Amino acid sequence: MDLFKIIFLAIFVNNVALTQFLGIRTMLGESNNIASSLRMGGIIMFLLILVNFVNYFILKYFLIPLQIQFFQLIIFILLIILISQIIEFLFRKTNSKLFKKFTDYFSKITTSSIVLGVCLLTFKNNIAFNLIQNLIYTISATAGYTLVLLVMTGITDHLELTRTPEGMKGIPISLITIGLLSLAFMGLTGIIK
Repeated sequence: MDLFKIIFLAIFVNNVALTQFLGIRTMLGESNNIASSLRMGGIIMFLLILVNFVNYFILKYFLIPLQIQFFQLIIFILLIILISQIIEFLFRKTNSKLFKKFTDYFSKITTSSIVLGVCLLTFKNNIAFNLIQNLIYTISATAGYTLVLLVMTGITDHLELTRTPEGMKGIPISLITIGLLSLAFMGLTGIIK
């Protein structure tokens, strides 16, 4: 699969937030300003690159040769927790100011479905890309999630200025908006096969 196809499909057609509905809880909580949305997307991308890099080698050189792919989910969860704790520890020891700024994000990211979901989608059906394609897919899927996060931030800001019925304010209108965005992105389905 060529790299452009991987990038386009991951960002637009098979966007993890709009087709798999991964990370919706995080998306609803972080849609308050562009800076926090970009920070959240950047931290998720950084964590996912590290996790999928390690996952690739564990899957290719340990799980598949020993034919124990059924441990994949458990190992992915443990790696996500381990790597996020290592990153958090390094931030705390090296730069306490940066740690205080990002400590809230790490607790949200570790329990976010986007991290585990992208790991599982990358290695779906035990057919992993090569390492470069794996990392490109990881970056693209996270970039697509960040794109939706930024779009939701803009829409949420606009919705605060409009008259919304009382029962629809907050999460209900946000979920309807996510559904409409999902339908809009589904229109790109047949462009690349």
